[in-house]
Amino acid sequence: MEQDTTMTPITGKDLVAWGHIPGAQFPALIARAEAMMADGADAEKIRTTLDQERPKVLPKLPLHAAGAVPFYENIRAETPDEEDNTTKVRETMTVLMRTPTVASGAVMPDACPAGPLGTIPVGGIVATKNAIHPGMHSADICCSVMMSDLGV
Repeated sequence: MEQDTTMTPITGKDLVAWGHIPGAQFPALIARAEAMMADGADAEKIRTTLDQERPKVLPKLPLHAAGAVPFYENIRAETPDEEDNTTKVRETMTVLMRTPTVASGAVMPDACPAGPLGTIPVGGIVATKNAIHPGMHSADICCSVMMSDLGV
């Protein structure tokens, strides 16, 4: 009795099981797997070869706990409207400071909310470590402040 040596085609599900992240590269990987299979490679050889082409994915960083990374404030509310504004700025900065790469932050005297909770406010600034966040700039930063001395 002859043994069937035909292999089941490699699919996207196989690639995912092997640790590949679905994307535009899948058709090319599957085509390469099919070509290797046609040349007689077994599934383990195909997997080993395709693993070398798998992009290195950085591990997901956990969010900082709320309040774990403080931000400095150089703002003083003198009216009920300003107090409401300051409260909203503090709320959004607290959410923003949870970003894993944020190392420090500050709120300038001209701060005001600029969008949904977690959006950097006007007059808000953050320093990051090992990251650049192109969207982390306020729409009108330093519109009325030249410098703030945080005393550090």
